[in-house]
Amino acid sequence: MAARTESVGNGGQVLLTRAAYMALSAAEREQVEVTALGGVALRGVPKPVEMYRLDAVPGRTFAALRLDREMPDLDDGSDLASGDGSVSTDRSGPSGYVASVLAVLFGTFSAPQRLEALLPLCQRWSVPVPSGDGEGREQDACRVAMERLAAKLCGVLKKRASEVSVGEGLRTVHLSKNTLLWSDGALRSRNFSVEGAGLLGESN
Repeated sequence: MAARTESVGNGGQVLLTRAAYMALSAAEREQVEVTALGGVALRGVPKPVEMYRLDAVPGRTFAALRLDREMPDLDDGSDLASGDGSVSTDRSGPSGYVASVLAVLFGTFSAPQRLEALLPLCQRWSVPVPSGDGEGREQDACRVAMERLAAKLCGVLKKRASEVSVGEGLRTVHLSKNTLLWSDGALRSRNFSVEGAGLLGESN
């Protein structure tokens, strides 16, 4: 939801859903100036979401919300989607959650600053960054970069979690040809003698 909300805003604009706004205490709400935007239709959300705009700078104006450009698909054939066909577009799973966290984390920056901050991270993680050239393209470039970065991070986390699980679930035991691993976990020689149900000891 955070990524969808952020994607319809303009540079420097801070948007809050009603849920986020009401999560503030009464005292906190009294200290901030907001403008009610009413219900906003977000792609992938069945019902309009009631939103507020934070008026941090008195008198500052913004263009209309970018609803017609909200959340373009990664695989729509545009230059924003090129370069990484392996990225999952499922925004409801773990990668969607990580992308939302990144959107909140970098949401305090303007679009140019956000893209500049994302570039070294994406380069470090070998994540292709779409071109941000052109008016209004930086927002889209930032969003796609965060989604790709989130997908890459989730892939690494999933792999590491799988390795830990396998490491804990398996015991690699190197046995010589003359030893047996008993059910009690003890190693004993194959050359043993048994009388009745009891183990008397190893034979010479």
